Amino acid sequence: MDAKSLALLEFTVLRQRLAAATGFAVSRRLAEVLEPSPDRYLVERRLSETDEARSFLSQHAGAGIGGAKDIGPAIERADKGGRLEIGQLLEILATLEAAARLADALGDERRPLLRALGRRIAPLPLLRGRLEQSIDPAGELADGASPALGGLRRQVRLAYERLRTRLDQLVHSAEVGGALQEPIVTLRGGRYVVPVRAEARARVRGIVHDQSGSGQTLFVEPLLAVELGNAWREAQLAVEVEEERILDELSGLVASQAESLRTTLGALAEFDLWAAKARLSAELDAVRAATAERPEIVLLSARHPGLAGPVVPIDVRLGEGYTALVITGPNTGGKTVALRTIGLLALMHQAGLHVPAAPGSRLPIFRDVFADIGDEQSVAQSLSTFSGHLRSIVRIVAAAGPDCLVLLDELGAGTDPTEGSALAQALLDHFIVAGALVVATTHYAELKTYAHNTRAARNASVEFDLETLSPTYRLTIGLPGTSQAFAIAERLGLPAALVADARSRLSRAQQEFETTLASIKVAQESAAAAVERARQAEARAEENRQSTAVERARARRERDDAFMSARAEAERAQPLARRPDLGAQR
Repeated sequence: MDAKSLALLEFTVLRQRLAAATGFAVSRRLAEVLEPSPDRYLVERRLSETDEARSFLSQHAGAGIGGAKDIGPAIERADKGGRLEIGQLLEILATLEAAARLADALGDERRPLLRALGRRIAPLPLLRGRLEQSIDPAGELADGASPALGGLRRQVRLAYERLRTRLDQLVHSAEVGGALQEPIVTLRGGRYVVPVRAEARARVRGIVHDQSGSGQTLFVEPLLAVELGNAWREAQLAVEVEEERILDELSGLVASQAESLRTTLGALAEFDLWAAKARLSAELDAVRAATAERPEIVLLSARHPGLAGPVVPIDVRLGEGYTALVITGPNTGGKTVALRTIGLLALMHQAGLHVPAAPGSRLPIFRDVFADIGDEQSVAQSLSTFSGHLRSIVRIVAAAGPDCLVLLDELGAGTDPTEGSALAQALLDHFIVAGALVVATTHYAELKTYAHNTRAARNASVEFDLETLSPTYRLTIGLPGTSQAFAIAERLGLPAALVADARSRLSRAQQEFETTLASIKVAQESAAAAVERARQAEARAEENRQSTAVERARARRERDDAFMSARAEAERAQPLARRPDLGAQR
């Protein structure tokens, strides 16, 4: 897909939004490189992933990959024979725990893609159990990580207690206490020392490890404590050696399961990406658009996913009898938003994302999507607005063809209107002949006429409310729009004489064209109103028909009930009529 057009249509912005919805770094990277695909099979599969994830999460809201970490670097390090740090082993343990939870949630899954993904998850209970046994809740190697480690640590504690007890006795003794700056024990270079006044150095035999900045205090390890200090240090080294051996052992276990860990990590990342797509779909109130078999766009109540607040949806149809759509209307009326909506939803569909539109929407698989939107003016490159647009269009003309979507904003603008409109018509003809679907926005009246007279093209317009001087953002296909410049000028208080003078300067053909547009719009609105009245009358008639049917059914039930009651009474009377003696006795 054309990278520049992806950016212009804000697909890259939407992709970042998707990435932000992921749960950890591995799936975030997958989201950040997601691109629309021209492969029909891949598009349908991606859409099914989103379908299944959204359905699954609606039933299992708490399911996910919570706690999983990016353990890829740790797996590679272990697989190459490297020693893993305790923090890396903790991350592997957390990831295996997340994998076990997700595997349980997917255990009885009937949705085919999720079921297949669940089978790729290997919780590795033996490895997980060994890590749980070896790492304590504080994130350190547990005493039970090996048969020897607990005993070695007890020896460290005993050696330390002996050392501290002896040093505490020394600092409070009459022999040494008077030579100290203060009666404390402190550490220097990993050895326990006491602070001796420099002038009393001879009174404390031992090894000097440091001195104060002023030189008034020497930090001395008393000879009486050296052997105890050595014993403590030797015990510490024995613990370190055993801990390193345990880390090597655990790293080897991780290395032995490297392939299963890679597969599991990949499955967790895929599930999280699918879940992010599902959450985005729910957030946008989006649906899966059907994949059209031929180049045609049917978007019903489509909304741009980047717009906040209440959004006016648009209906777009293209490819059903015409392959070019020319959108006209006033500035800020929503022409460019309509263009971006069409393009972005097409890209979303081919990236396997649901689109913010109504059910019944349909999109094809485009080979590529091209867009020229915005002002390409560049002072640094000495490009005018027209030149900037044209440079982009030249690139599109060279590449666009069948199964392509071309979106052109303000086609032919930035130069002489006569030449610009002529160039715009030539470009539209080129893209129609080339077999592409093309949507263009413009202010040129000549393009309205072109779309009206060209079989493969249709006019469309964005509406403007003259009462409020604001756009309605509704898109109407089949009717060109007007810039409403005169009406807006009048409403904003420009003298009527000036507005009349401006109108008089239009050519007769232009005036007749605008008058025709106005009459067509009135006729269209009248026809729409008539259709709505007919629909309401039909609804009322159907309601009356159903009410009549209900009354008839009730009358039939009452008639049948009366008949059955009379019949039952007659049957009860018959035996009495046959036995006169019984009747006499009574």
